[in-house]
Amino acid sequence: MKPFYAPTENFIKSEKTELAADISTTGVVTASVTNNNNYDADDYCIIEEEGTENGEIVKIQGISGNTVITFADVKLAHKKGAKITKIRYNQRKFYGCATKAGTYVVIGSPATIEVDNPKGTYFEYTGTAYVYFKCTYYNSTTFEESDVDDALPVQAGDVGYYCSVYDIREEAGFQDNPYISDGRIHALRLQTESEVKGSVGSRYTLPLSEIPEVVRLATKLIATGWLLHQEYGTDVEGTAKDGIAKVKEGRSLLKSIRNGGMILLDSDDAELAKTGERGLDGWPDETTKDAEDDDAGGDVNFRISKEF
Repeated sequence: MKPFYAPTENFIKSEKTELAADISTTGVVTASVTNNNNYDADDYCIIEEEGTENGEIVKIQGISGNTVITFADVKLAHKKGAKITKIRYNQRKFYGCATKAGTYVVIGSPATIEVDNPKGTYFEYTGTAYVYFKCTYYNSTTFEESDVDDALPVQAGDVGYYCSVYDIREEAGFQDNPYISDGRIHALRLQTESEVKGSVGSRYTLPLSEIPEVVRLATKLIATGWLLHQEYGTDVEGTAKDGIAKVKEGRSLLKSIRNGGMILLDSDDAELAKTGERGLDGWPDETTKDAEDDDAGGDVNFRISKEF
């Protein structure tokens, strides 16, 4: 069994409004909202905050005036002030492949986006043919689907990432915070991994054959730092919420790896494959004596021999 979550990304969300009165019935519901500008029949919406127990995706049956939306199939009651967010797609489609860069084949039927789950939409693969997976977005009314080539290939259980989304959430102290979605944390993880790979790759061959714990730690600290900085800003210096301090701590680890002060070891305590030593290029060097005079070549004319 290979389970994983597909976080819901922000780029599929757009217009926002809120309920101007309670919704106390289910089924087809005519609701009062603060405004219905840019909402149309057959659009999909999220009612409530994503990641909360009462969050659900509903389809718009019609609109009238400037403040009324009729929803086609409401399943839960919602209070006045509940947020309504227009969402371009209402389902996810899952694909699998034996190799990372091969041709991906659709697996099963589309699944409704689980907006009540802060981790995203759950998928479980019980076969053995596929190792890598991709998730697209799908609109079951318009049949529009995002491009499978644009979806990132992943392995189940956060395999392939330098740290898990939960690691970052826990480090930030947001384990029970439903208002910070896994999709948002995942985006920060991707951003951070790009930085970490660029730094570590200056000394070690990518992809790393194993992910040492110090690389996981650096990734977790930097991603957590940016998350805390987004939430609390700069007015929390010297506290556990100081995101920039964590970013600096993570980058300090990366600097030590780049400079060779800390080597990366595999599970057998052998150093990971390196890109090769990279010294500083300068002049004069071993070729100076044989270079043309016009190119500043020739014998060395002076030396600094004073000792301190």
